[in-house]
Parts: sequence; structure tokens; C-alpha cells
Amino acid sequence: MAFPDDPSNQDIDFTVAYANPHGKDGELVAGQDVHVKEGMVFNVTKTNRS
Repeated sequence: MAFPDDPSNQDIDFTVAYANPHGKDGELVAGQDVHVKEGMVFNVTKTNRS
């Protein structure tokens, strides 16, 4: 969803950070999830695993 036009690349990881006005802020790693509530903001960045 965050980078739909980028080619698939095994050397790329994604970091998902979220801000939750109703509780704690945090970051998600592979396999984690978070209950989404109205007002939450998500930021996705891609990084090179080097």
C-alpha cells in the first residue's frame, strides 16, 4: 500500500511507525499487529538491509 509502484526487492525492509492519540505510540515489526482506532497515524519507510 505504501509503495505500490516499487519493484519487489529482497534487500528492502519496511518500518511501520504509528502514533496513537488514544494510547501508546510504537513501531511494528514483521508478524506484529495493532488494533486500529480513529485518529491513528501510520508512517511507512523503506530501508535497505545492508
